Parts: sequence; C-alpha cells; structure tokens
Amino acid sequence: MALQSMNVPSDPNPAQRWFALAIEDIAAAHILVGDGTTALRIAGFLAQQAAEKALKAGLFAASIDVPKIHGLNQILARYDPAGAPQIDPDDRDELDPWVIDGRYAADLPDLGPDEATELLAPAQRVVDAIRAAVPAVVTTY
Repeated sequence: MALQSMNVPSDPNPAQRWFALAIEDIAAAHILVGDGTTALRIAGFLAQQAAEKALKAGLFAASIDVPKIHGLNQILARYDPAGAPQIDPDDRDELDPWVIDGRYAADLPDLGPDEATELLAPAQRVVDAIRAAVPAVVTTY
C-alpha cells in the first residue's frame, strides 16, 4: 500500500498535487535546518525543489506544458508574460545551483546553519508568490 502524502488531497488535479509537494519540500527543509543533525546541503536541495515544484504547479494551473527541466529561470520563461508570477531574479539565482549542488556535493563544503536558514527564505517567497498569483493551486483538505 502506497502512503498518501499528508498535504495532497485525495483526488488532486496536477496543479494541486505539485503545489502540495512544494509545501512538503519546504516543510522538510525547515525540519532539517531546525534539527541540525543532517547535512544541510539536503535542505538547500529541498528549498530549490520547493520553488521548482511551486512554479510547475502554476504552469499546470495555466494549462501550459510542464517541461522536464529544473532551472527556475527556464521554468518561469514558460509562463505567458502577462500572467507570470513575480519572482525576484535574485531568489531564482540563489536557489538554482542547489538542484545540482544538493545532489552532487562531494567536493563542496556543506552549508552552515545560518546559510541554510537564509536559503529557505527565497524558496518560501517563490511558494508564497505562486500561492498568491495562482489560487487554483491551493486546496483545502
């Protein structure tokens, strides 16, 4: 039996499912940073994933093809400019490296607690921007 995600409604549309997964990723990143016993690069990866999944949820809600890519700038470029969520370019640039660095970080120093905490803020801003700009992704459970 597959476990049901705590944040995904029982019969979600794709936008709702992807947004719920984004919420789970940012929540997990907060837990890792607060716990302090796990490599914090994983929190960096989850922060990037939360932003990526939130942006993809918005694409699903707008009935735009969702590419199998990870770059936040590339994903945002898929939106119709008139309806694109307002995402700070600095937030995107801060998060983007973590899709790779968070997975393949053997030669990189780990994030410190302060750096990891700071990395959660841009991810939360992206999630919040999608929540505000694309109400169709939000559902009540």
